[in-house]
Amino acid sequence: MPTKTCFQRLPKRDRDEVVRLDAHYSSPPPETMLAEGLRRVRDMARNSPKGSSLPLALAGEFFGLMSRIQEGGIIRRLRDDNVAPLRTSVNTAARLQLLTIVAGGKEWSSSSDCGHVFAMIRALAVDDWPLINAFVSRFPGPFSDGHPATVLFANALYGVLRDDRAALEHLDTRIRQRKESSFFQAMSDTLVGIMGDDAASVAASIGTLIKYNRRQDQMGIVFFNMEKLICLMGHGLFNLCRRKFSARGLSVPEIAAELTWDAEFQRSVEASPAADEYLDFSSVNPVVGQWMKDLPAMLDIDGFLQHVS
Repeated sequence: MPTKTCFQRLPKRDRDEVVRLDAHYSSPPPETMLAEGLRRVRDMARNSPKGSSLPLALAGEFFGLMSRIQEGGIIRRLRDDNVAPLRTSVNTAARLQLLTIVAGGKEWSSSSDCGHVFAMIRALAVDDWPLINAFVSRFPGPFSDGHPATVLFANALYGVLRDDRAALEHLDTRIRQRKESSFFQAMSDTLVGIMGDDAASVAASIGTLIKYNRRQDQMGIVFFNMEKLICLMGHGLFNLCRRKFSARGLSVPEIAAELTWDAEFQRSVEASPAADEYLDFSSVNPVVGQWMKDLPAMLDIDGFLQHVS
């Protein structure tokens, strides 16, 4: 009997949703959307000479673009049974999210100083370490503002990235004392397992993430609708574990094949880590194209406006 594709393995309600949304996310192409968005920012600059709202306007355009790119990539991965669109879209979305936060600054992030960790998970899911390092450099922490569980997760994630066992030991008690949803609890438990060299705990925690991934849109986390079909949180934390365990000479845990765990996508990432797999927007705007490559700490908005056509 032929092996079913990812799309064929989905429940009927999910297949119907993928088909319904396919047309919506198929056009216009991202380059056209970006060009239109940049022209809106340019027109705002012409009508508002002081330009005080331009950074937020640019952040809004980037955010809208990143959501459509990632949603469309997940749909094409499922529709065409091809992991390449997923890798490209997730990598592009993660880089655009960094530019979104840098452009919008504190006004965009509102009362949170740690929301960027969900973009870091996307970067981890495709093994984009230049992007991960850029996030750590731009936003060094420690974090204190935002949803308490997100603050705790962000500080724990940075502890693992920096191999700061003392920080994780301090946070471990707080992680165990909090009563969170199964998904949120598993996010932090995975980090504790990684730092504790506990492969069984990591595998169990990622298994919980995969199990409850479909409910993530009810949790108030920065997720997009189609992410419920592929557990990027699980893939991101697994790749973090893989990197840390390999450096310590430890065996990487086995993850059971479940519906929202994309084993083919994971094998693709492990075979060839991210290397310029994000979309190149240089043809639309050379400054934005350079931003996507360099991941700057500040954006020269006046410079990019000169290239908007």
